[in-house]
Amino acid sequence: MTGTTEPRSGRRESIQRQRNEIERLLADSPSLRRTVGDVIEVETDKARRLAALSMAGFAERPKVSLESLACSADQVLGDWFPGE
Repeated sequence: MTGTTEPRSGRRESIQRQRNEIERLLADSPSLRRTVGDVIEVETDKARRLAALSMAGFAERPKVSLESLACSADQVLGDWFPGE
């Protein structure tokens, strides 16, 4: 497609920026590290709802069940990237 860019690279940059921010917060408050799993669970639920709303706005349906989407603290804090 002419004149468009692959959105995947933008998502990679966004994910890395958020990881950097999480690492800064955890460096400032190391005791928060034990809550990362709980935060992921809460935020994943919010992200599922947001994805469903966004897709509905474009009259799209998810290719997979949004409820099946999950990630671990190791994935969030590490080098893992969704879809790889």
